[in-house]
Amino acid sequence: MSRKASLLVVDGYNILNAWGLNERRINLEAAREDLGDFLADFGGYSGLDVLLVFDAHRSDQADAVEEKGNLKVIYTKPNETADSRIERLIKPLLNDYRTITVATADYALQLFVLGAGALRMTPLELKTLVEKERGSKIE
Repeated sequence: MSRKASLLVVDGYNILNAWGLNERRINLEAAREDLGDFLADFGGYSGLDVLLVFDAHRSDQADAVEEKGNLKVIYTKPNETADSRIERLIKPLLNDYRTITVATADYALQLFVLGAGALRMTPLELKTLVEKERGSKIE
């Protein structure tokens, strides 16, 4: 079986807060949409598949999945954190992708990711890459 090249997994609210998007948007839904748009564009430019994971407790879309091109957005089940969903997904996804990178500032999740055989990326590293592909700052 041939594996896909690369997957970027994004800890949604972690990145949203680190980038300050929730502070510069009308509401949380607008901030989530903007983050999804930035990542969908980035995935298109870079050729990466992108998986964006949000905790359901801040959304009306508990246990839902949305797809937009190469971007898949997952809202966790009620009482499930994005971190625990990401931890559960990593090992099976390693069978489908040659490289998986998880973007999060959560140190415990970063350690888990590295131990599982994936790579980690900080919010600043991800923002720098996205801005470079966009050719403009994220505001």
